[in-house]
Amino acid sequence: MKVKVMDTDRYGRKIGKIYYGARKYLNKEVVRAGYAWHYRQYAPNDSDIKQAEAAAKDKKKCKICKKSH
Repeated sequence: MKVKVMDTDRYGRKIGKIYYGARKYLNKEVVRAGYAWHYRQYAPNDSDIKQAEAAAKDKKKCKICKKSH
């Protein structure tokens, strides 16, 4: 497992990309499964996450997404 820290939030927590196995992007997998959303403030240019969120919404898999999100 590898974590690439990208930012720090207002509470001092590290924001990062998590990779595992043969370059699998864990953040994307969690969003695609509907257990997280694309937090644009910390990942505005992450097209993988944006596409994964759209796919989860299209498949109605998004378990935590609000209609307004």
